[in-house]
Amino acid sequence: MQYVSGIFCLAIVSTAMAQPFVEADLIDAKDIDPTTEQGALGSRVQFASDGGILLASAPLRNDPGFSGSQNGSVYSFQVLGNGELALQQIIEPGPRNQFGTVLAADGEWAAIGESGDKVRIYRLVSGTWNETQLLRIDPDVPAEPGVTARGLGSSAAMLGNLLVIGDRRTNIAIGEVTRSNAGSVILFRRGLDNQWRHEATLIAPLPQSSFEFGREVAISGDSVLVGAQNDTILVDGQTRTVGGAYLFRRSGATWQHVKTLRDPDPEPANRRFGWSVAIEDDLAVVGCASCGQPDTGAINNTGAFFTYRRDLGGTNAWGRVGKTVASAPLAIDEFSSALSLRNKVLLVGAANVRRASFYVGSSSGQWLEHSVLQDGAEQGTNFGAAVDFSGGVAMIGAPRWPNTSTSARWGAISSWYSRSIAVCRGQFDGIFCDRFEDANP
Repeated sequence: MQYVSGIFCLAIVSTAMAQPFVEADLIDAKDIDPTTEQGALGSRVQFASDGGILLASAPLRNDPGFSGSQNGSVYSFQVLGNGELALQQIIEPGPRNQFGTVLAADGEWAAIGESGDKVRIYRLVSGTWNETQLLRIDPDVPAEPGVTARGLGSSAAMLGNLLVIGDRRTNIAIGEVTRSNAGSVILFRRGLDNQWRHEATLIAPLPQSSFEFGREVAISGDSVLVGAQNDTILVDGQTRTVGGAYLFRRSGATWQHVKTLRDPDPEPANRRFGWSVAIEDDLAVVGCASCGQPDTGAINNTGAFFTYRRDLGGTNAWGRVGKTVASAPLAIDEFSSALSLRNKVLLVGAANVRRASFYVGSSSGQWLEHSVLQDGAEQGTNFGAAVDFSGGVAMIGAPRWPNTSTSARWGAISSWYSRSIAVCRGQFDGIFCDRFEDANP
């Protein structure tokens, strides 16, 4: 672990009482293992244990203890009071393939998957992650007519006793026609015996080949939001790739599809609407890789995110509140490449321009940009490919760090810290946290 000043710079944009974030720590994979070349540390980052623990994956790391390459590792760090990180544990379960491709955690539980159909369940006990269960398609996912799940390595989200895993490679047969790689989402629930068991397998109402259904998933309560960036619809009799995000809700013992969110402008094709998703209570956010125009003027191929509210336009209508683009858009910025939504605060990654931005919800339902975290490295680090935050600490993954050559992409994670937000217990709006609390963090 090392503290590096001058690597990152910070821009603050916003409200009169904005609390600044400063870069508190930077850990690259060579700090942990000097022999690492292609670890891709920071591909996934996830807070656990009420923000006191950070999990960060390096799915391309070669483990010299096992034959082959790209075994993958996941690192567990203690998050110190000033945003610095202390390595506590390296999670490496033996022979594996790109372990850490998927990562989800909540409280004392974590799910870590690899390329293929293995997801390992871990529980945090006295500061150590212990494997408690191995989930696989066979025997843990019951066969369903016409649905052939082929992997558990696309995406994952965990909240309480619910685990959601996306498999964008699922084949779905309808009649005599098989939709290859249509995708599915597989739900597991933890029982009173702390064992995770299959609850449901979700598919799109009208699945088609290569939908990317399950590329990203998000949970809130009894709602699941599923991204499908290659979703298609008919426009004037022609198939057009517009992308989609599917909302499912649990009613009693069953899960039902309640709404499909679409790119509001279906004419431009392949804009990748649904390549990132986030949901919290009655608020859903969907990222789109190339939806910035016309709001970004002459700057094309810019990202955006769209916000939806559950009862806007009617009960469970999930009406669109609005669209948000970057305050300083750039061509192919990948704005919205990653989303993290907590307590009506949204952290948005823009991996191709090495940036992550905080947004705070306003009374009008729109987002106000609070602060921008900018990577000052040369280029191509993918800073912003993964993001998460808890209290006054934000964590940004840069899996191609330092990107100085084709063999120097071992990855890094960057920790950002705001003391004033930390002492306000994660409250971004200073109106509700006066300066007297600063004396009692």
